This record gives sequence, structure tokens and C-alpha cells, in this order.
Amino acid sequence: VLSQTRLEFDYTTIPVHPTEVTSVDFRLFNLGNGDIGYDLFLESPPGWYSGFDDLSAQGGANSASTGLMLQDGQMNIGISFTPPQVMTLAGAEMTVILRVVSQSDEARMMEYEIPLIVQEVLDLTVALETSFTSITPGNTLALQYTIENVGNKNLDLTPRMQLPQGWTLNTGLDDLTLEWTQSRNFIISVTAELDAKSGQISFILDSNQETWSYSESVEVIVLPEPVLT
Repeated sequence: VLSQTRLEFDYTTIPVHPTEVTSVDFRLFNLGNGDIGYDLFLESPPGWYSGFDDLSAQGGANSASTGLMLQDGQMNIGISFTPPQVMTLAGAEMTVILRVVSQSDEARMMEYEIPLIVQEVLDLTVALETSFTSITPGNTLALQYTIENVGNKNLDLTPRMQLPQGWTLNTGLDDLTLEWTQSRNFIISVTAELDAKSGQISFILDSNQETWSYSESVEVIVLPEPVLT
């Protein structure tokens, strides 16, 4: 019996998520001249793991068997790609190797390259390091914020503040580029003027695709005017 296979999938290059498992369906065809079974082996790039979803006794194993495939038969094979613990840069390309070995006397091995490309994930954390709840008119707050790019692509950001009525922003905010894995601190000065109202203080960062923000409530306490009696 002569063995021969063909592998098909619906992508030129398969997009994979940098932090979540990506599962993709493949079609394996038995083009041999008889009914043949095949052993399957996956070889992954460094840090990544590839496994068969349901072919092996233990789901997710990187080796499995098709069982006997009829001549001209096909089998759907689900393969999951698990990313490493560390974030991978958007657009990074890599290859998983699928080895198919016939369960016949010739034990012929066929190799298929499965090309992967890491998807773009835009994500930013915004935290306020300063605690406050109330302020009296005429006073100033120094707000310290920390932002961290936890996605896998550099972000071009436009920071801005949204303040309640009667508040003044004392700090100039410039556009910035925050590279992936990079963090940055801001100290922003705001003043509650004599007519300041209570409300939300919001630090907002816009990119051309997403917006992130952090908001905190502040109460303006107006002290009673002293009265001479």
C-alpha cells in the first residue's frame, strides 16, 4: 500500500492570539491507494505549544493517530496554538511543523509547514497612585498616574483631562508614543477654583483606534463663611 496525504486549511497564514489559545480546523486527506492510518506529530516554535484538540486520548497532546482512514477519505483535525507566558510582538511570524507518518510497511513521513502570524492586541492599563476624596476651593491636587502598555504594539497616545466645572488644569499634556511593555508616570496638577463643583476627574488617553481612561470622584467642600456676632 502506498501512502500519500494532503493538508488543507482556510488561511494563507493563520492569525494567532498572543495571550489566548487559538483553535483552527484542518482537513487531512488520504490520497494513498488503500485504507491507511497515520501517526501525527506537531513541532512548535520556541515558547509556543501546539496540540490536537480531540484526536488523542489526552486532549491537547502534540502527537496523535488518525485511526484507519479510508482511501480518498478525509478527516477534520482541530489544532490549538497556545502562546508563551511573555507577550509576543504583533506581526511576528513563525511556523509549526506537522509530521504525518503512515502506519504502513514503508512508514513514509510527510511534512507540512503551518505558518502563523501574531494578531495585534491594543491594551493599556491606567492607574491613579494618589488618593483623595475631597478638597476645599482654592486648593490644588497633584495627581500621579501610571500607564502601562500591556498589548503587543506600540501606542501613539493623546492624553487629556476631563474636569468638573470650575477646575483648572495646570500641567501641559503632550502626545506620546508608549512602546509595547513600556510604562510611564504622569504627575498632573489641577486646582479647584473658588467656584469649583464636585464631580469626576478623568484622565483619558486616546489612540487612533482605542480610548482608555481612569475616573475618580471628588467632593468640593465649601466651608461656611465666618459670621461676626
